[in-house]
Amino acid sequence: MDLKEWVKAEYSFKTWLGRLNLHVARMDMPPGFVLQLPTNKKASMAFEEVHLDNWWYDNYKDFSRYTSWHYLYAGLNCFDRFSKPCALYAKQYLGDKKIKSIVDVGAGIGLSTMLLADLFPEAVVYYNNITPSAQATFFKEHKGYGKAEFGRPTIATLTEQDMERHGPFDMLFASEYFEHFEEPLEQTNFLLNQVGFKYLVINNSFNVKAYGHFKEFKHNETLAPKQMSKAWLKAVRKDYKELDVKCWNGRPKIFEKK
Repeated sequence: MDLKEWVKAEYSFKTWLGRLNLHVARMDMPPGFVLQLPTNKKASMAFEEVHLDNWWYDNYKDFSRYTSWHYLYAGLNCFDRFSKPCALYAKQYLGDKKIKSIVDVGAGIGLSTMLLADLFPEAVVYYNNITPSAQATFFKEHKGYGKAEFGRPTIATLTEQDMERHGPFDMLFASEYFEHFEEPLEQTNFLLNQVGFKYLVINNSFNVKAYGHFKEFKHNETLAPKQMSKAWLKAVRKDYKELDVKCWNGRPKIFEKK
C-alpha cells in the first residue's frame, strides 16, 4: 500500500467521526440535553457552519467554543480538508531533510500531530493547543492510534513557555493557526524569533469565514484580511525563503530559514 492509500485508510473521515461521536456521547451534558451528532462528512460540515462559524459572527468575539465539544467537529473537518494534505506535502518536500523535531501549533484534536509522527518516524512531534480544552482531552485519549514506532517517544505535548525554553526546533507546522490571533504578526514574531525553526509548513486563510477568524486584524493599524495576508507574507520573507513547491491551491507554503 502506498503512502496516500495508507493515510486514506488510517485517517479516514468516517473512522474518526465515529470515534469523535462516541467520545462526545460519553461526555457529561446538562440534564435533558439531547445530542444530535453529525453522521457523515456533509452533516459535520453543516454542523460546523451553524454551531461554530455562524455562531461566532453572531456572538463576535465570544471565544467560549474553543473549549466546547462543538469545536471538536471543526478540528476533524479542518484536518480532513487542510491539515492532512498539508502534512503529506511536508513529507513530500521535507522528508529527506533529517527532521528531528516538529511543533504542531494550534493542533486541535491532534490528528495532524499523530499523522506527522507517522510520516516523520525519526522526529519527536510536539502537540500544542489550548489547555484545558475538549480538544486537548480528545487528543490525550486517542494519541495512541498512530503507527509510530513502539516504545519511542515520538509524540509529546508542550506549551509556549516550553517552546521558548527548548527551542529552536526543525519544523513548524501551522494549519489554520495565525488567523486565530487578532495580532498575528506578534505571534509570528514569537514563534520565529523567540522560539526558532529551520522550516515552516504554513496553511493560512485570513480571508476565510470560520469560527475564531477575525473580521479585521491589527498591526500598528487596522488591516482587512487580505491586507493582513500580504503583511504576514512580507514579514516572514525577511528571514525565510519560500521553497518552490507544487501544492494544490497553493497550500501549504513551505519556507526555509535563510
